[in-house]
Amino acid sequence: MTHDGGATWRQKVGLGGPSRPIPLVSDPNRLLNLINSCIEVDTAHAGCFRYACSFVWVYVTNGTDVWQEKASSSNITMCGLPTTLPNATAVNVVAGTGHVVSLGPDGPLLMTSDVRFDGDPKNSIAAWISRDGGWAWSFAGLVARGTGWPSNWDGPSEADVVMLPDAEHAMVVFRVQSYHPYRMSTASIADLLGGATTPAWSTPVAMNGTEPADGVVPDPSPKSVRPKLHRLGDIVVLVGGRPSLFAWTQDWSSWTEGPPPPWELVNLGMIHNNMTGNAGLRYTDTFVRGGVLAPKMTTGYTSVFSWDGAAVVVYDRLSNGHAIPTSW
Repeated sequence: MTHDGGATWRQKVGLGGPSRPIPLVSDPNRLLNLINSCIEVDTAHAGCFRYACSFVWVYVTNGTDVWQEKASSSNITMCGLPTTLPNATAVNVVAGTGHVVSLGPDGPLLMTSDVRFDGDPKNSIAAWISRDGGWAWSFAGLVARGTGWPSNWDGPSEADVVMLPDAEHAMVVFRVQSYHPYRMSTASIADLLGGATTPAWSTPVAMNGTEPADGVVPDPSPKSVRPKLHRLGDIVVLVGGRPSLFAWTQDWSSWTEGPPPPWELVNLGMIHNNMTGNAGLRYTDTFVRGGVLAPKMTTGYTSVFSWDGAAVVVYDRLSNGHAIPTSW
């Protein structure tokens, strides 16, 4: 837990282990975190996928540091894949890395998951709606299909979702391959809630970005692994990276109609260097400019959350690439 916007942290409860962490659920009534929590127990039973899920409910009450801890294990179901699609061999909740988004203060929940269809070379990304707090999920359209991608690419994966400030659309951003731009798709919330499944989501497009005039990055396009989205009032924040580490902001405060606002790059590597006195902990100039390095200096896997009206980004500074040291 942090009381200072992420500068310092205190462990409150140990959860799970390194191979299967158990997620925190911060709402006493709704499942707002399903990442790495579920094991498939029944494949396509009566047209549904069923999972046994483990949770630890941890939340602060009355604005004080009083934690309510309650381990819970229950089943969730994911139903409604249309018969016009090939047979699905898996709906991979465990691989989900995005948020569960509430469409209103007490409204339905929206999330994405990986889906593998028979005959497809890559995973697809599906959207799901829950009207009972996260226990039962109904299919809400394909965001991206696992066909038509280069054979040496990962394909659609690592999606995240956010409700846009216009309060009428949801946006999904997802990975397709390291060092390549993210893809983006949007859908009308009215269509999703009304039961429309095809075509609800727009054709995914590669994302483009802009950079301030004093920027140093030749290609400011948002890329490339595990995008994380967060809405902060009229600002949508997108965080990610590889080879480098960036955020992009989309300001909707003056938008009325027409194309959505541009994504403006924020160079997190440069900010890190300006705040770090120890030269050995800084990123290199090549990294700050978006260049590819070996070994890597970050996984590009991040988190972003709100604190006192600001967005807080959690990231890593690797010293040994992705390899695990044989000795310390």
